[in-house]
Amino acid sequence: MIAGSVHDVLTEFPNWEGVKIIIALSQGTPWLLTVRSDLPAKRGDLNALRGLRLTAAQGPDLALKRMLQIAGIDPARDVEIVELPDAKSRNVSFGVFAAHALKSGQIDGFWANAMGAETAVSHGVGKVLIDVRRGDDPDEVRFFTFAAVAITDGFIQREPKAVAAAVRAIVKAQTALRADPSLAREVGARKFPADAAELIANVVARDVEFYNPVISEDAIAKMNGFAQSVGHLSQPVPYERVVAVQYRSLWQDPIGGQGQVGAHKTARDSVQLVASRLVRRGSAGFEQGGFEQLVQRNIGGRPADGQQRAAVRGRREQRQCRQQLAR
Repeated sequence: MIAGSVHDVLTEFPNWEGVKIIIALSQGTPWLLTVRSDLPAKRGDLNALRGLRLTAAQGPDLALKRMLQIAGIDPARDVEIVELPDAKSRNVSFGVFAAHALKSGQIDGFWANAMGAETAVSHGVGKVLIDVRRGDDPDEVRFFTFAAVAITDGFIQREPKAVAAAVRAIVKAQTALRADPSLAREVGARKFPADAAELIANVVARDVEFYNPVISEDAIAKMNGFAQSVGHLSQPVPYERVVAVQYRSLWQDPIGGQGQVGAHKTARDSVQLVASRLVRRGSAGFEQGGFEQLVQRNIGGRPADGQQRAAVRGRREQRQCRQQLAR
């Protein structure tokens, strides 16, 4: 089970063999290019990067380099892309780590998640130069990848109900956040220091429009195109071999437009886990291992309309998933 930027799945499962994506966590390439606040550059001006010292995590760096190449900038000659010491340490949020490196003058800019950008901007040391999902990208870089959950074919075959329950839990959390982004502030306040909780709330409020579970055929085609361009995929792969199409019907809004205030309460635990994972991996999604916790903690809340059959079914699914994941 893997959660994060989907193009990275290909490093473990060549040509999408033995794995399927079950749901999108957010739409579009989730990284931003943040630079020193004193840099005399206008939003979207990639040429301003020439001669600068940049950093990016392994994986996202492929998208950065490809974006630079498309813009006519040689990543090996026109800029310096460095690796930050200790950036790969356990429980380190690369974006936040890079923001502190920007503040200390180690780098001139970084390509990372929205939490990193928000940290740098809020401290007055950085400004967003490129936000690809909002149109700053050359040649549709915004479609290089997206955040999603992928699961092995074997697990899907063995435990289809557990997978379905996880999909419903994620959709429920996304729906609640879209309807009321302030839920992220409430959750963040319980789990993080006050300043971090406020940043999390700001990030979620700004990016909530991208929290959509749907995986389109166009998104897969463009993502596969990027994967081919960086050597992660040898040839195009059909949509049905990449996506677990049997779960598409579950991507629909589970609230259905009725009883939303009450439904937010049933989604509160889902929101708590989603928000806490977002800060660790940015809007790219959950850290590895988050899927198991998501299934165990966020299935089968009591429906807003009080339908007893739905409540009983939810509790039964929760027990089944816990038993299955314990095996």
